[in-house]
Amino acid sequence: MKNSKPKSASRQIPLWVLIEPLKKPLKNQWRLAALTILAGWGKFILPMGVPLITGHLIDDVLMQPANTETRMDLLRLGAVSVVLLFFLAIAAYYRSALAQELASNLQHNLRRRMFHHIQRLSMRFFNRHHAGSLGSRVSSDITYAGVVVDKGLIQLSLDGLSLLTLGGVMLFINPWLATLCFIFLSGNAWVVRHYSPGIRDGRKSIQEQQSSVTGRAAEYFSAITVVKAFAGEQQSGRAFSASSEQVRDLQVANSKLQGSFQSLSNTLVIACQIAVALVGSWMILYHPSSLSRGDLVGFLLFVGLINGSVQRLTDSLIQIQDGFAALERIHDILDIDPSPADKIDALTPTLTGNLRFEDVKFGYQKKQVLFDLSFELEAGKTYALVGPSGSGKSTLTQLMLRFYDPWEGQILLDQYPLTDISQSHYRHHVAVVLQDPIIFSTSVRENIGFAVDNATDEAIEKAAKAAQAHEFIMEMSKGYDSPLGERGVALSGGQRQRIAIARALMRDPRILILDEATSALDSVTERNIQEVVDELRGTRTVVIIAHRLSTVRNVDEILVMEKGRLTERGDYQTLKAQDGLFAELLEQQKMERDEEGG
Repeated sequence: MKNSKPKSASRQIPLWVLIEPLKKPLKNQWRLAALTILAGWGKFILPMGVPLITGHLIDDVLMQPANTETRMDLLRLGAVSVVLLFFLAIAAYYRSALAQELASNLQHNLRRRMFHHIQRLSMRFFNRHHAGSLGSRVSSDITYAGVVVDKGLIQLSLDGLSLLTLGGVMLFINPWLATLCFIFLSGNAWVVRHYSPGIRDGRKSIQEQQSSVTGRAAEYFSAITVVKAFAGEQQSGRAFSASSEQVRDLQVANSKLQGSFQSLSNTLVIACQIAVALVGSWMILYHPSSLSRGDLVGFLLFVGLINGSVQRLTDSLIQIQDGFAALERIHDILDIDPSPADKIDALTPTLTGNLRFEDVKFGYQKKQVLFDLSFELEAGKTYALVGPSGSGKSTLTQLMLRFYDPWEGQILLDQYPLTDISQSHYRHHVAVVLQDPIIFSTSVRENIGFAVDNATDEAIEKAAKAAQAHEFIMEMSKGYDSPLGERGVALSGGQRQRIAIARALMRDPRILILDEATSALDSVTERNIQEVVDELRGTRTVVIIAHRLSTVRNVDEILVMEKGRLTERGDYQTLKAQDGLFAELLEQQKMERDEEGG
């Protein structure tokens, strides 16, 4: 059973759990992985011919008198070397090219999985995480995870085979020198085991803090208007510098740990070469029958190869700590259950838009916000939710969209419990227009046709006309292909709203929610939007969350909320005539308008 919260950063996650996200992509890419490893084996095994050729050159050519036989031996060894170099070049090319292709394919698969999973997580999750930090999870974390494949799974398997092969050859040449070499290798193995966990924890802390820095920068840049308007550059700069300093301190601490690791490993590598040279020289001087000069030179070259493998392993182990740290962060996200979650047998019924709340209670964490709400919204009618700030209107909207499930009670859609209906199916029948509509930096066409399969140009234009957006769109430089810039910077507030309404209408929703969609607009634009909404009456269930009560005169019914409870309901004239909260709010807004006019 998955958890609803990320795991603690202090607990080491087993390696087999960490690499679980890579298993399925690797299984699908097994042919490419096999070819990569095969090319890698060629790249690492072929150079083993160099020490053998060198040994023969010394013992069979240089140590012999110059004659026809030695000349032929030299030519044969030269020809073998050329063939060796040819196949080595081919192996090296395919080892690099195939490994990059494999890593890129795995990163692509893992990136898609992460993005899809994050989108299905609860609104509580998004409330706790910066958008910039989440962007880092699907970009840099995935890139680091790819290192585990190239520098980890592939490189380790290649160097592991290389070490085994080299060890066997060295044992064949001289068991005593080979044993001496293995002693130093054992020391290196201890160093790796001792330092790797600490380096991985350090790299994970660095990545988490870097995500925080990215999120903070994105937050300040997205709010640059406020930062500049309040002359807050110095304050935001100090806050950013403090976060950056934390990254620096973590990096310095981790670099000291890595320095100790590499220092000990390199010392053992060099000590191995010196020890083999000294002991080998002693054997040639005092036991010449046990080792020839050519064998010693060849053995030293093998030691160079084996030390090269150890150095690569050491460097790779440092690099893959970034990968393991990223996989831990990826695991922390993938281990969170999507919420609300669909049932296994979720329904996909035909929907008309009749929505009923039955004794619904809800809150955030331990604070209850909505109390015993019971009401029905009939299909095809237009409703308004009004009330003071903090009365629960927006929370109620989020329950309608099923961003959350009620603590108690239930919400029924056409007699089906909302929790029994597939979320994807339901949300294809509901649309929302927010007070501050989200506009993507793509074209007008792509914004209006967002999340609608096979959206035709005719359907997009029809929706734009219904939202009274067609005329201003056609006045733009490229019409429906005009890019809108980040968050629709190229549009006015009213134009953004009409693009958002057109996008909502493209879905032909059974339920349309307008969450204070006109509260920030001027009166002329507000009237234009109101005309659009009035034309939708009777065609679908429309729910208007309104601050300006003058915008809800024509709705079929008004629901008045106060402190999370439904206190009044009725049409505009009925509620206005009552001595209740609606009449009080109406009077307050009238007084505010009079003061502004005066």
